Amino acid sequence: MSKTLSENEIGREQGKAISWAGVRKGDTLNSVKKFLKQLKSSENLPKLPESKGSMLNRVIDFITKQGVVDAADGRRVNLANPDSFEGQPPTVRQRALHLITRSTNNPTIRERDVTRHPFVAAIPKTLLDPDLVAMGRHDSQDRIYYFRNYKQGTHMVVTDKRGNIIEQGNEDGLLTQYSPNLTTPPFDGSFKVSYKKDSSVPEAAAS
Repeated sequence: MSKTLSENEIGREQGKAISWAGVRKGDTLNSVKKFLKQLKSSENLPKLPESKGSMLNRVIDFITKQGVVDAADGRRVNLANPDSFEGQPPTVRQRALHLITRSTNNPTIRERDVTRHPFVAAIPKTLLDPDLVAMGRHDSQDRIYYFRNYKQGTHMVVTDKRGNIIEQGNEDGLLTQYSPNLTTPPFDGSFKVSYKKDSSVPEAAAS
């Protein structure tokens, strides 16, 4: 006689997700990212406000006006968090530059990355309404990954848990944002699902 699966077991097999419906809190990011990629979205990426200014100045203006965003998982993320990768005192300008450039072999120099430009305006929405959130540690630091699918691709925003107390919550500093290649395994195996959009994400059953 075949086993009848309960509603909570649909989409899971031997304690692991076999579909997006089966993704649960505590599942590893590497084991469920393929299901995230399979989600289809007809939603276009939001666009930055029209302006005659440079891309950098438009991003500075955008993240400054956005300020702190209350993310879906209860965290407060400061989009205008100053950055100091150029070896100078931290500034919002350097944070904006970080969001539209990529790292090089020289830690004080970054290269222009036009592939990131279209995703900047999506940062607030990805934080506010992600499809998936995962938490873990990378280089001995806490990291939180927010994912949301758009017609143009999967967007990922990364924050770090800075521990600056703001009333009853923490303010996390924005690290970077881009469209990840979910077909490759760049994510640390320690990252676990902490939030899923279409459910309360029940705890994963013990294997």
